[in-house]
Amino acid sequence: MNINCNLDQQILYIARCQYKFFLSKPNVVGVGLGIKLKNGIDTGQNCIKVFVTRKLPQNSLCKNALVPTLYQGIITDVEEIQNNNLYYPKNNFSSMNNPFTKRVRPTPGGYAIGPASNVLFGSLGCIVKDDMGKHYLFSSAHVLTADYTVPLGTEIIQPSYPFHGHAPNDTIGTLYKYIPLNFTGANFADAGIALVSDLSKVSNKVALIGDIKGVSLPVLRLSVKKTGYKTGLTKGTIKSIGVTRLYSYEHGAVLFKNLILTSNMSNPGDSGSILFDNSNKAIGILFGGDAQNSIFNPISIALDLLHVQLIIH
Repeated sequence: MNINCNLDQQILYIARCQYKFFLSKPNVVGVGLGIKLKNGIDTGQNCIKVFVTRKLPQNSLCKNALVPTLYQGIITDVEEIQNNNLYYPKNNFSSMNNPFTKRVRPTPGGYAIGPASNVLFGSLGCIVKDDMGKHYLFSSAHVLTADYTVPLGTEIIQPSYPFHGHAPNDTIGTLYKYIPLNFTGANFADAGIALVSDLSKVSNKVALIGDIKGVSLPVLRLSVKKTGYKTGLTKGTIKSIGVTRLYSYEHGAVLFKNLILTSNMSNPGDSGSILFDNSNKAIGILFGGDAQNSIFNPISIALDLLHVQLIIH
């Protein structure tokens, strides 16, 4: 056990501090602690997981472009991932047979929310509080700010605007604070909060999951679940942790650190959903994904940066 823990810590250090060795190679966009696969099957070995936008035959790459099979004596594994798998809601606003687009009071986590009069939206993660006892909606920053375009004080509505929500009748909070993107250094969370003025309008529970029981750390192969507007309650497994990943935004490239990757358990519109273990302890907040993966920021980091805490029962 100590050997495995020591190996995992070495890999996490490499992903956190030596990522430039990998990201300097063509098509490489990320590196983290992951699971060594053979023909898609878990070998039981942990490894340095290297994420590429396109997996090419070795004979088509020059020597310096190759990802080594061993790095500092540690086995590597290369996995293909979409180039820019951030979750922005698409123009697919069908609410047919989707209860998470309906108006509900008090509003639990998992329902569709967004800024008033704006077509961009996502999912309410949960309710949090600060040391002064004020309560807030907690979700992704790109959800609450409509991709960083609306000002503080903007009303947040449920249901969201594409599902016929309107301020002030459907207002459940006002944008209070969010973590801005850092284009010159590392980013650690895509998260924000909106002040709740009327506690009768919101619920501390998460739909189809219930009360939050605490906070937990991500562990490889752990069974996890989330509730989001688009896909409802879904379950998956943690595939990679401590991932350093490069993303392209409209205004430039940004680097995110300490990401959590799970099997695919989400779709665009689920951003802001909270990742839980089977004991209802919160692990992450949904950031993005693709056909194979869902990507989360660690919830502990997001909460610390926003100076808030979960409401635990």
